Amino acid sequence: MKICVASTNAEGLNAPVSLQFGRCPYFTVVELDENNEIVEIAVYSNPNSTLPRAAGISTAQMVADMGCDVVIVGELGPKSFDVISMTPIKVYRASGITVKEAIDLFLKGELEPIASPSPHPGMGPMGRGMGMGRGMGRGWRT
Repeated sequence: MKICVASTNAEGLNAPVSLQFGRCPYFTVVELDENNEIVEIAVYSNPNSTLPRAAGISTAQMVADMGCDVVIVGELGPKSFDVISMTPIKVYRASGITVKEAIDLFLKGELEPIASPSPHPGMGPMGRGMGMGRGMGRGWRT
């Protein structure tokens, strides 16, 4: 099994889990054998983290191309979620812990699956505009 953990730095198992997926700076990819023993650890920088648009889409495709079975991350945005939901990859939520702790919790079955995308950061229930959904932009006045 191949587990991909979104990471905030390149410290491998000691790296904190990133809250972001598409724009996380690194991925720690851990391969496990049939006894769930770690056989390989690799850290990859995320080349999509600085893209002006579609970072989540590109990152989700990259993780799928790497052959990962599981992704562990703090949040998963709508575009990333859409791409990953078309693959057999399972996604789980973890935050405030290290990659090693996240993998241990996953193997114990204690991580929450991500079943729906997280809302866009900074986007409240009323939308993005200055009117904040209160009808303040009433159109052209004559």
